[in-house]
Amino acid sequence: MSSPGSMQELQEGSVCPLCACYFEDPVTTECGHSYCRGCLVTHTGRKQSTSGQLICPKCGRAMSWKGVTTDIQLGVTTRIARRLNLPAPPKRKKFGAQGLQ
Repeated sequence: MSSPGSMQELQEGSVCPLCACYFEDPVTTECGHSYCRGCLVTHTGRKQSTSGQLICPKCGRAMSWKGVTTDIQLGVTTRIARRLNLPAPPKRKKFGAQGLQ
């Protein structure tokens, strides 16, 4: 049987930092941060560098969309968390004027 700490880690690792819900179509940026594809598209529509590149909401690194990849393993992990009926953690504040909160 797994420990409560392991279950919490699985739960927290399956949640998008932008929407605070389980990942939907997860992607990972070249800097290693993961988001729902839709959340990243929505967020970067408002915040792009002057060259039109996307800016990572978490660390502020500018990159092209070529640096964003579908994260198949994260999708599998998220499906496992859902099948275990783990509730998503309580909603956090969404990103604001100063970035993620």
